[in-house]
Amino acid sequence: WAGLGRARVALGCLFLTGIPLVPVLEFMGVMGPFQVLDALITQGLLGFVGIESVRSGVVLSLSHGAIEIDSGCSSLIPLWLLGKLAMGWALVVNLSWSQGLGLVIAALGIAFGVNGIRLCLLAVLSEPAQAADFYFWHQGGGAELCSTVAIVAFGLVAGWMYYRRERDQTPVED
Repeated sequence: WAGLGRARVALGCLFLTGIPLVPVLEFMGVMGPFQVLDALITQGLLGFVGIESVRSGVVLSLSHGAIEIDSGCSSLIPLWLLGKLAMGWALVVNLSWSQGLGLVIAALGIAFGVNGIRLCLLAVLSEPAQAADFYFWHQGGGAELCSTVAIVAFGLVAGWMYYRRERDQTPVED
C-alpha cells in the first residue's frame, strides 16, 4: 500500500476515465456548445467541398433535406474516447507536459475532423430516398467505422510521437 502514493495521479486519471461523460454533461446542460461547434465545423466542411448549407443553431439545412446535430452525434463522445486514450498513453509512455499537450491537441483535431466528415455525409444523405445509407452512417456500421478511423489515426500520431521521443533521447554514437 505504501507505493500507491506514488501512483496517485495515475490512479486519479484512471478513475476519471470511468465517468460516463455524456449523461453527466446532459444533466448539467452543457452539451449545447459542442453541438453548435460541430454544426459550424460541418457547415465549413460542406462549404469547402462546394455544398451550400444554411445553419440555424444546431440544424443544418441543405437543398434536399436537413439534419439536427443532437448530443449523440456531437464530437464529444469521440473526443472523450480519444482524450482517455491520450491520458493513458501519456501516463504509460511518460510524456512531458508539452508532448502530452500536443497529443491532446491532436486528439481534438482528429475527433472534430472525423466526426465533421461523418456529419457532412449525414447532411448529404439526408434526402428521404437515401434513408438506408443515412441510417448506416448514423447508427450502423458507418458510425463504428468513423470511430475506428479516429482511433487508428490517433494511434498513428501517438506512435509517431513516441518514435520521435525515443529517437531524440537515444545517444548518437560516433
